[in-house]
Parts: sequence; C-alpha cells; structure tokens
Amino acid sequence: MNPPKKSLIFMDANAIAAAVTINQWNNLKQYYKIETVRKCVEEVLRPNRHGQVLVNIPEEKFVEGIQVHEVNNRLRFELKSQGVPDLDEGEEDLLAFAQTQRDYWWLCGPDRASIRALHAIGKLDRSVSLEKLIQGYSQKGRAPKLEVNQTEAWLSKLRTQLMLG
Repeated sequence: MNPPKKSLIFMDANAIAAAVTINQWNNLKQYYKIETVRKCVEEVLRPNRHGQVLVNIPEEKFVEGIQVHEVNNRLRFELKSQGVPDLDEGEEDLLAFAQTQRDYWWLCGPDRASIRALHAIGKLDRSVSLEKLIQGYSQKGRAPKLEVNQTEAWLSKLRTQLMLG
C-alpha cells in the first residue's frame, strides 16, 4: 500500500538528495506532508567529507513547503534508551523526533541502520521506500531510475530479513 496523499513522511538526507537528483523533490512536497530535522537539512546543504554538496539549492527555497524540526538531547536519549543501534546524527535526530508523533507517519531513510532502528523500536511497518512514495502520485505508477537502496524490492528484502531474525 502506498501512503495516501498528504501522509506525514519523515525524510532523511539520503532520501532527500535522491529525490532532488531525480527531480521529484517538488512533487513529493506537493503530494505528501514532508518533514525532516535541522541536522538532515545541514547534511544535504553543506559539503560532505568528500567535499560534495548533496543538494545545491538555497536553503530558503529547499525548505519551502516542508517542516523542519529541532531535536534536543532528551529526545536523543529517549531513542538511545530503547536499544537503537548507532545512527548518523541526521538519522538519529529524525527518528528521535518521528517517534514522538501521535499521528501515523512513515520514514523514508534508505539506510540499513535506520531500518534496523525502526525495527528495534517496533515501528518497522513505518518504513517506506522513495520508489513507493513516487508511485503514489506517478501517472504511470513507476518511479524514475533509482539507486538500489531507494527501491521497494531492497526495502522489502531488508524488512523480511529483520522480521525473520
């Protein structure tokens, strides 16, 4: 099942960068309620350890139409106390904030560690691939060519492996 229109989707830096690269960022922002955290915004807009900027868009234009949340140490501690494996700062903040939400939400984070973290807190069913999000509004029901870890097949295989132990 695709998340319905206007669903709350938390996106990490890698998913955002992929969406921008394949020219789907604006479509995602129009179709879903996209939210992220300050650390993920920093990760996509500043040069990484290889000197690459993942998203070359001015910050005010980039965050237009999305909500960006600040995360405090208390939320990080609450997440870590649940036995969540090590995550990078952006993924950790995103999941720490997401789990405080009462509304149903999905997390689009194409990284094994973030999917394992969702499993650790009992929210594996909240994982969604970028491919699945794009299929939700695509006229043809297909997403453009994506990296393997952005696909539903990759995510489904990982979820199955985690559930089987």
